[in-house]
Amino acid sequence: MTKFISLAAGLSVALAACASSYPVSGSLPLDNRFNAGGISWRGSGETIIVYAAATELDSNLGICGLWTTEASRATTSKFNDEVIRAGFVTLAGKRVVQGLGFMPYLPEGTVEAGSRTTCVKTDMAWEEAYATADVQVGFPRMRFID
Repeated sequence: MTKFISLAAGLSVALAACASSYPVSGSLPLDNRFNAGGISWRGSGETIIVYAAATELDSNLGICGLWTTEASRATTSKFNDEVIRAGFVTLAGKRVVQGLGFMPYLPEGTVEAGSRTTCVKTDMAWEEAYATADVQVGFPRMRFID
């Protein structure tokens, strides 16, 4: 019998482009600039946690981050990369990065202050207001067949 695994969360119901097309441009250590956001698999208890922050990169807006899991389950973890590639980052309510595949995965329980994140540079010019703007991570509603 085919099992349907439904992932509930996010602000969007459409699955947008899954791959990140932004140039990787360095890294930052994980610190208090980063906001944590995530998504939980319905019924399994597994959670994907993404840490994201905005920074200035060559006079442009950069987004840095990494991701990890809690309560990982074999039945859902095989889909985590696909979920990450479909994720997005908003800054002050505006979607600025689509696709989080550039972010490194750190194994469960290994994320700590100073962990290295990966940054991408957007084509948006840096504005000082971005330094204190609200950075959020989102995911579309997705359905998986296993």
